[in-house]
Amino acid sequence: MDMSFLSLLLWFILIGTRNPIMINVFGSSFLLNWASASYLIDVIGSRVCCLHYGGRISEEDIEALKPDLSVVPGRSIAPSGEKPLSFLPLEFSFPFRGDCLDPSFEGEKEGKAFDFAYSGYRLNKTPESVFPYPLPRGGEELVIELKDEERQVGCELHYIVYEEGLIRYSKIICLRGAMSIDRLASFTLDLPYANQKGLFLASSWGDEAKKEVFDLPLGKIEAKSPLGSSCDGFNPFFALLSNNCDELFGEAYGFNLIYSGSFASSFSRDSFSRLRIQSGLVGGLGWKIKEGEGFASPLALLTYSDRGLKGLRKANKDFIENHITPLPFAKKPRPVSFNNWEATYFDFSASKIKSLADKAAKLGIELFVLDDGWFGKREDDTSSLGDWQENRKKVRGGIRKLSDYVHKKGMKFGLWFEPEMVSPDSILFNQHPEYAFSFRGEKAVGRNQLVLDLTNNEVGEYLFGVLDKAIDEFALDYIKWDFNRPLSDVDAASMHSYVLSLYSLLHRLTESHPDVLFENCASGGSRFDLGMLSFFPYGWVSDDIDSFERARIQSSLTLGYPLSTFSNHVSAKTSHQLFRKTSLGSKFDVACLGCLGYELDLSALNGFDEKEIKSQIEFYKAHREVCQFGEVADLSSNGDFILLSSLESESILSYCVSRISPSPKQETLRIPGLGKESKYKVSVRPEKLDLLSFGSMVNHISPVRIKEEGCLIKLIAKFYQLPIEEFAVIQSGLSLQNAGIFLGQRWAGNGISKQTRILFDFSARCYLIEKISED
Repeated sequence: MDMSFLSLLLWFILIGTRNPIMINVFGSSFLLNWASASYLIDVIGSRVCCLHYGGRISEEDIEALKPDLSVVPGRSIAPSGEKPLSFLPLEFSFPFRGDCLDPSFEGEKEGKAFDFAYSGYRLNKTPESVFPYPLPRGGEELVIELKDEERQVGCELHYIVYEEGLIRYSKIICLRGAMSIDRLASFTLDLPYANQKGLFLASSWGDEAKKEVFDLPLGKIEAKSPLGSSCDGFNPFFALLSNNCDELFGEAYGFNLIYSGSFASSFSRDSFSRLRIQSGLVGGLGWKIKEGEGFASPLALLTYSDRGLKGLRKANKDFIENHITPLPFAKKPRPVSFNNWEATYFDFSASKIKSLADKAAKLGIELFVLDDGWFGKREDDTSSLGDWQENRKKVRGGIRKLSDYVHKKGMKFGLWFEPEMVSPDSILFNQHPEYAFSFRGEKAVGRNQLVLDLTNNEVGEYLFGVLDKAIDEFALDYIKWDFNRPLSDVDAASMHSYVLSLYSLLHRLTESHPDVLFENCASGGSRFDLGMLSFFPYGWVSDDIDSFERARIQSSLTLGYPLSTFSNHVSAKTSHQLFRKTSLGSKFDVACLGCLGYELDLSALNGFDEKEIKSQIEFYKAHREVCQFGEVADLSSNGDFILLSSLESESILSYCVSRISPSPKQETLRIPGLGKESKYKVSVRPEKLDLLSFGSMVNHISPVRIKEEGCLIKLIAKFYQLPIEEFAVIQSGLSLQNAGIFLGQRWAGNGISKQTRILFDFSARCYLIEKISED
């Protein structure tokens, strides 16, 4: 049966029970309604304005929401008898006509001044294509048409309404002659300022998604990623929060771009209490179009919650899983994976990889991934990118033989690629130096590599051919797609062309191989965005696998992305990034919320560690659905990161502490969202603690004196570990919500029982909350 038909059928099944969405037109007003919000657009004079975006309203409210603009404020400019632009909540603005906030559009055509007036609208039951941009599935579309008659330039404002949110983008059309576009926002939204706060997610290598919450002063605050990849600076997701917004209460507006390149997002506030929110391509674009041609901005996702951040998380999760995630993988469980990178780095052989595969299969791993170093002459990061031919000296028998070996073990098999890059020391570069970007004849090297110019059709054909062949020849079930340096030596227009060419390649590749699971990576989370997630179901959120750092990163990213998009690994006890040591149990307790994987030397595990990992995988498989597809609440407090993932019948609570206090407080956690009359069992996932962690304190229970780092304690530790606290309670959902769980006493320096929680700095626990009786 045709795969495209199956995909379409699956999508209808997924959305079949949804409520109808609404686009209503009342004269010059357009009321867009979805599950949680209304968006009211009105034409004032010839200007398109937003009269309301927030909680639901009805058509009876429209007239009352129209502003009184009978008096023009002093020093305001009213072009052509229109109302002053500086006093209107504009949906699209342009420079040199009296609006003091940033314009939606800047360009040049017989000058730089433009005047776009409303000219009409159209409705589409099926949204118009914006290829090669990825377009979310479904939705109904309103297109508002604007025109500058004198310059003969058209503009379209696209609104695609879904049950979970709104997609917006802009399009400029040259109707006569030629023109250039320097700036085009995906959306402009003017809201009344009411002491709201802004939220950005700052991002750098190994330190992704740092939550920045700030007041909004007069003037402008901007987040920008200018290096050709979406998260080199900030993640594209950002938010506007009411002053009283917390996890469960208050208004939260979410904004995100379905785009993987350079962008800028901003909040601007003026003296008339207009708060302008914008996001889109960076300025200085210089994009040329001719008569009859158009240029569309990237698509933007707008979501809204009047039930705090938890409601915003749910809106973004539902939208992404229903409309963004590739259909063959939408709401499908992701496999438990093993990646050899931190186990071997470049130093491996076929026999070493097979021994790791043997151990992985015994532990319950479902997908085995061979990372960097299998191709060309690559023994370090200085050569061979672009030469995607197997190294048979290193992998004796070849990759296909290894793939067959892994498949016979009952696991899927995958490989690492970095298709967009080339090493100066490679056959490809020696044969085709023109394939790489350069600046005035100079090629700037980063991480010992160059970026291939994907806008060159020969490069795109080469990469598709290489990957298409590898998938078939090596029987690949999975590809890890990496991107380990940003762009340089090219202007903003070339960077944008690069992203469009990348999307064209990804459309072709994923449509040709719809069942291959792709994982997105860019030195971790440097391109973790909705554009890449439109092609690849999940992504590596950070190269930093330290569990405490990952707990922070995952906590922040859940604001804009579902757990099913997170690739999380359990690594060696001592972090390769920070040299911080935490137990395998703690690492799992953080990594379990998302798509679980392992990245450590399985051949070096002792018996305790093997049992621990095997029990982790069994636990994860038993609760995989809630770990990957649950609704998230962030209960973090006092520097500890606490995430709750819930489905109707069970919840998982991941609790990661920061630094331990010598005088611990009594801890109670309230659990939201449960059935009030239902009964729930709350229990801690069993783990064991290494005796070596207790130092000389073991002498308080030992009949003989033991040296803290002596041979005797090391010998004993090989045969005995201390179980963590016993914890199991039964409570009603009402009690869990209003009174909470009392987690039990922490170790306070003396005295211990089976219920005492012994927590080290940066350690974690995993609690299972199971419904045992109905309301």
